[in-house]
Amino acid sequence: MLSFLLILALPEDRGCFEAARALPAGTPVAAENVVSVACEPGRAAAGLRYDKSAQVALLVAAVPEGEYLGRLPHPPSGRIAKGARLTLRSTAGPVVIERGVTALQAGRSGERIFVQDANGATFAVTLRLASGATE
Repeated sequence: MLSFLLILALPEDRGCFEAARALPAGTPVAAENVVSVACEPGRAAAGLRYDKSAQVALLVAAVPEGEYLGRLPHPPSGRIAKGARLTLRSTAGPVVIERGVTALQAGRSGERIFVQDANGATFAVTLRLASGATE
């Protein structure tokens, strides 16, 4: 019996984010407020300040949905963005097959999402993020 059990988030460049929705100034950069995206060197990022006591980055000014936040010193976990490159792990007994896929929608660990492989095949899978992976 073949089962699709696990997707590991393995982006090529971890640690860059954008706003998941419009956010007011002073909002903490937390998992529910951002999605992981590929880093874009040279692209201007939204202004952030770090609150040492709370150990969280805060937005200096309000930002619209999709605003690039750049690389964060303490990346939050929670979501992967539509278009994120992932590894699909399929298991059948002792056999494990891994293949690169692209997320066709944003999602959180535990949610079902659609992914597409390099051959254009689309799969509905449950997103499971490995420890240490950017979500």
